[in-house]
Amino acid sequence: MRRLCRNGALFALTLSLAACGFHLRGVGQPLRPLSFASLSVDGSGPVYEQLMADIRRDGRVQLAGKGQTAQAVLALMPPQTSKDVLTVNRAGKVNEYQLVLTQHALLTFAGSDVPQPLSATVRRTLSYSENVVLGKEMEEAQLWASMQREAANMLVRRLSFIQPPKAGEASAGQGDAAARKP
Repeated sequence: MRRLCRNGALFALTLSLAACGFHLRGVGQPLRPLSFASLSVDGSGPVYEQLMADIRRDGRVQLAGKGQTAQAVLALMPPQTSKDVLTVNRAGKVNEYQLVLTQHALLTFAGSDVPQPLSATVRRTLSYSENVVLGKEMEEAQLWASMQREAANMLVRRLSFIQPPKAGEASAGQGDAAARKP
């Protein structure tokens, strides 16, 4: 009888979560449609690989290979990382570190010479103990990997909000820049 009640409660909870639209992160709705049909991505590293996987997973944007032309080109800069002391204890030993990953990128549309900057900054706190050094090294490696995935997801979401410049805006922006030069 207890088992039946527990299974019934679990079923009711599952049904109510499904009915309210709950879904795990990354499993739900597809990305917002991007404003271009083809994209070329220049870069390397773990953020690049995750970004490519995220864009491939959506399937609405064709990834252009080397030498192919695309409607937009995304150039990833090397990621900037830092590990800063966040807190210390009374003895002056480190209690926590703050891990920071910043990924900058430039998006250039075909027919426009003005790149649009994108950036994603991810911060995590890592507690530290001298007694558990090996475990903390593994935890730090997992945090860096998680931060790289999140930075790639942030860049893809930001790509969906960027609109290509209209024909008049691209040439006007270049004219303004030329007018400012001495």
